[in-house]
Amino acid sequence: MICVSIGNVSIEECISVIRSNQMSEVRLDLIEATDEDIKKIFSSGKNIIATCKINAKLTDNDRVSLLTKALDAGASYIDVEIDSSDDFKNKVIDFARSKGKKVIISYHNCKETPSREDLINIINRCKNHVPDAIKIACVSHSNNDNVRLLNLLDSDISMIVIGMGEKGRITRFVAPLLGAFCTFVGISQLNQTAFGQPTKEEIEEFLRSFKTPL
Repeated sequence: MICVSIGNVSIEECISVIRSNQMSEVRLDLIEATDEDIKKIFSSGKNIIATCKINAKLTDNDRVSLLTKALDAGASYIDVEIDSSDDFKNKVIDFARSKGKKVIISYHNCKETPSREDLINIINRCKNHVPDAIKIACVSHSNNDNVRLLNLLDSDISMIVIGMGEKGRITRFVAPLLGAFCTFVGISQLNQTAFGQPTKEEIEEFLRSFKTPL
């Protein structure tokens, strides 16, 4: 499935993107939204992932508040970073479970792709939270990094793997063919929430060459 990652847009544009796509991720750390805005956003479509990444502007309490409001408003998933505090993780995961929503536990490395052994250890940490899916996103510097990431799809749990950056861009195209839960794309070439994101149209054109609709 192709998931459009939404950030740095108006509330109206956010809702428009959600309504025109099968799956979307709303980056609450990149959107200025009131409580009423959150209700409008997360009630505007299905298969919406609510994400609020660790940053200097938002406290853990801020992030808990935003994510729980998103779940109340209709988000289907939350993305919880494994490197968040235990208190934060426990609060939002417990709340999501109480609402019957799904949980993605994610790991992001904006410097490198760790060794195979380290990646397996990270996945095992993620599994401790009994997620519905695990997301591993790492900057890729070589084809070896890409292969190491894609090999993680041979797993007993639903996986999302991403090689960030120009070198890793190919993983965003190939992962869906290898059984990834989804792949993330930007709204446009000028609006990306992570470096290396293709557009939905680019992914669809690539997949059509394999006659593999998503």
